[in-house]
Amino acid sequence: MVAAVVGALLLVVAAAVLAPRALRPHDTRPVVLPDVLAGYPVISGAGDFSAERGPTSRREAVRDDAGGNAYDGRAYGQATLPMRRLHAMVVRTDATGAFDLHLTAEPISHVGDVACTQTLRFPALGHPGTPGPPALHPGKALCWRTSEHLSVVVFALIVPEGDPLERAATAVDDLWALQH
Repeated sequence: MVAAVVGALLLVVAAAVLAPRALRPHDTRPVVLPDVLAGYPVISGAGDFSAERGPTSRREAVRDDAGGNAYDGRAYGQATLPMRRLHAMVVRTDATGAFDLHLTAEPISHVGDVACTQTLRFPALGHPGTPGPPALHPGKALCWRTSEHLSVVVFALIVPEGDPLERAATAVDDLWALQH
């Protein structure tokens, strides 16, 4: 009798550990995004996911990728010349291969616990779902950190001063720390 109960408990624990991500409970704790990231303020209304509406908005695509887990994202920088822009995304699940991470290509470098690349696979015009060939983009950087329960992605699109990779990696570390 005791062996049967212990066996049943072990099966329940094993199923919970091995269950696919979609079957695990959703983490709905709010995501924390600051008003300033890497020295850049939020660009009001531009890329703020809470401000976007419509079935083709980025918010819709992100919600699908988040699979019911809490998420949010914002654009930081300056929309006037000289332009500066960082896009930040935080989701309370493992987002490997989702969001902007489908754009990444080798080589990948590491800044502490943060992975980064400046080699990106942008979709060809007219083919938004098909990644193009990898190409080096020295003025841009895509950096991320993921775990089973949290992902932070920062895309430095326009960084006129300094190293975009360093700025994006620092922003990932800052956002990661805010979520704990």
